[in-house]
Amino acid sequence: MQQLPAELADDGTIRAHFKSVPAGWFVIAVLHDADSNKEMATNALGIPKEGYGFSNNPKSYFGPPDFDKAAIYLEPDETKQVLIVIKQ
Repeated sequence: MQQLPAELADDGTIRAHFKSVPAGWFVIAVLHDADSNKEMATNALGIPKEGYGFSNNPKSYFGPPDFDKAAIYLEPDETKQVLIVIKQ
């Protein structure tokens, strides 16, 4: 697991850059940690109170999506741009 801060781009999107990532299958999970406690805040039913998202933007109903629904493949020396829609 790798955690890194994101930056606000001029076009209003938020960007994060991963470096030295080996080839293979990966899932990117994003959390908007609005209260800066390094945890996902949830309500009494366990429903997230902070924004989150996964690579491939799969639907998830009870917990995170299956790996194969969110997985992306990175070729050796490939640069890839992944758009993740944050769910609120």
